[in-house]
Amino acid sequence: MARLPTHDLYALLGVPTDADAATIQRAWKAKIRQLHPDSQPEHQQAQAHEQAVKLNQARDILTDTLRRADYDLDRRARQRAAGTRSTSPPRREPPPSPPPPPPLRRIVVEPLVVDFGAVVVGQRAPDRRVTVRTNNGSALSQVAVLSHWGRFWTNDQYEDGRDVTEFVACFRGRQITANLEPGQHIDWVQIEVEGERVRVELTITVAAAPPPRPAEPQPAAEPAGAFARTGWTYSARTRWVTVVAMMAVFLAVILGVSGVHLGGGTTPAEPAPRPTAAAPTQASGTATATPNTTAAGAPYCQVTSVMDGSTAYYATVPGTTTPTSDQPVWTMAPPSNDPYWTWKSAAFPFWERINKRDGFSQGGQLYRAGTYVELHVILEEPWERLSPELLQKYPGLDAGAEAAARAQFIQEWSRELGVPRCE
Repeated sequence: MARLPTHDLYALLGVPTDADAATIQRAWKAKIRQLHPDSQPEHQQAQAHEQAVKLNQARDILTDTLRRADYDLDRRARQRAAGTRSTSPPRREPPPSPPPPPPLRRIVVEPLVVDFGAVVVGQRAPDRRVTVRTNNGSALSQVAVLSHWGRFWTNDQYEDGRDVTEFVACFRGRQITANLEPGQHIDWVQIEVEGERVRVELTITVAAAPPPRPAEPQPAAEPAGAFARTGWTYSARTRWVTVVAMMAVFLAVILGVSGVHLGGGTTPAEPAPRPTAAAPTQASGTATATPNTTAAGAPYCQVTSVMDGSTAYYATVPGTTTPTSDQPVWTMAPPSNDPYWTWKSAAFPFWERINKRDGFSQGGQLYRAGTYVELHVILEEPWERLSPELLQKYPGLDAGAEAAARAQFIQEWSRELGVPRCE
């Protein structure tokens, strides 16, 4: 390998140590043009020629990648040994690139459409899950499921998730009854994440139950007893029994005509008159059974939730405790010591409460039982007094539906305290 020059090639060309090949080529041209023989006096032409040779060498080495790398390595080694710095212009180091910005934090809810699949009437829908997290793995300060019951699903997660990196909402499938018509059914639930609500759609396809298979005919049972041990066929035994029976009847007719009485010839006693059944009597002072205290006469049945203590009342098929629909007529809030009855109905699906005893005072005014009514229209808002102003504030409220639902509740609910549980 040719010996590398010891002088500074970068300083000779007047370029920085990180100059590229194009920069070096332009610097070489500018320098070599100054050393052209026509522009030099005769006594300096030899010196100009020697300088031109060095410029050509510098260009050749610095534009060759491998030779330049060898030269740079040798140059740095000589600088360390001499303890001196190069007199060439300093190499410009590129500024450090800024760190990439962190990804924007966003809430991820998967899936947004929950499919329970195809379920046959009479079977239970499968369980499904919805996962709530962030895209960067940061903690969620608050997550809550806002609905807990549907026509084909339930959810018993009443506690909010606090400071969790992942929240899993479990939706348990219910048994599909004949009240759900065959076809696709769509429901939805809201999940609140850090104050924002996300809507998740729940779908199921209900298939009709297959018709029952006709019962296969069972072979007639062979008569047991002594005939079974004889080895006769069934038809032969039948003929033999028929003959014996006819002979017994014929003998009885002959004895009857001749006046012969079995049992010593005495006249048989007249049969005792058959006793007649006495009509059932009702004890005086006994109260008659009130409606809805037995399964046979209850137009309603009840289901108490083990999750929140609320009680739902369903209309029943006459004479049974089977609900006619998955939709309750009304739902009662869990019993408490406050002076209210609290309920909501299918006809007016807003929580409503009414004072349940006399002497109730509110705002310095005394109300009789059942005269102070409040509504809970929006989840985040407090209870509000039922008034014309409230109905104007929420145009979606139907005053007629509210009045009819409240009248039904007052007239019927107190009589349904003892209704049986739904089957």
